[in-house]
Amino acid sequence: QSQLLAQALREQGFSVHQCPGDVGAVLQVLEGEACDVLVVSTPQNSRDVSPLRTVHLTTPRLPKIARLDCDDRDVVVQAFRSGARGVFSLADSSFASLCECLQRVYRGEIWASSRHL
Repeated sequence: QSQLLAQALREQGFSVHQCPGDVGAVLQVLEGEACDVLVVSTPQNSRDVSPLRTVHLTTPRLPKIARLDCDDRDVVVQAFRSGARGVFSLADSSFASLCECLQRVYRGEIWASSRHL
């Protein structure tokens, strides 16, 4: 799923770097690659946003989007508290909305899918 999403984003003109989901790999990629916005996906059906928090503590100025598979309000709040500037659920929104979310977070705005408000 992430490979298909990355390819679709590339086709829309985004530069995409993929890395394994563990925090160490993400931090290693961030050391060697310029990044304008980081999308951190939670594991399927997980409520754990601690990897986002760990990355945020290391790179607090980097805008981050939490891509969540659950729409639990507490998880959304925790994602924002953990450093997310945007919260997005692809299951509840369109690909065009994801592109808009990326652009708005890049410009310094806050984003939440309407379902999360």
